[in-house]
Amino acid sequence: MKTNQIMIRPMGEFKVIQRTKDGFFNATDLLKQWNKLNDNTKSIENFYIDNQSFLRDMNFKCCNNKEDTYLPYHIFVVFANWLSPHLFIYAFNLCENDDISFIRRIGNEEKES
Repeated sequence: MKTNQIMIRPMGEFKVIQRTKDGFFNATDLLKQWNKLNDNTKSIENFYIDNQSFLRDMNFKCCNNKEDTYLPYHIFVVFANWLSPHLFIYAFNLCENDDISFIRRIGNEEKES
């Protein structure tokens, strides 16, 4: 059983919450920060509506708990782009760095065995 910890990751002027057990990102918290900074009222439901064909093509199932929506990295990047194309670059780099770290870790584990 994997333990779950929460990491706070910087993403531009925002702080993004990421779970360690699956690497999913907290979209709800980012959306709250975005709305507060921009005096905006975007909602996660609007994201689902605006991107329904993409989400359906990706076989996306909502990963919500009572308060928060967590998204896998490939959906999180689209979510960040939906908020602002400027955020897309930050989200993409954040996820790309995770992939590179993962690949290096796997490579090191194979060398040791």
